[in-house]
Amino acid sequence: SPSSDIKADLRDVYMSSAQELEVKNRLALVVHFPFRVWKTVRKIQGRLIRELEKKFNKKHVVFVANRTILDKNFRRKGLQVRPRSRTLTSVHESILED
Repeated sequence: SPSSDIKADLRDVYMSSAQELEVKNRLALVVHFPFRVWKTVRKIQGRLIRELEKKFNKKHVVFVANRTILDKNFRRKGLQVRPRSRTLTSVHESILED
């Protein structure tokens, strides 16, 4: 059954936060996931959104990954280089892609 498939995939997925926003007179649910479980979330995203929209009576559900932004003083945190994926611009762009 499809619900047992989701249960198996959800075993190692957890949320970091969720918030409700009002968009065009409808409520939307924004669910934040830690970046390390994001790959798994992407796999089951379609089914998971359908289940959550059913549960929260037709609210829109949006998934976003929590990403880390490192500022110019990243060496203070003991890092040698700042990966491109941690820059402000790339983090904002990838959030929009989510």
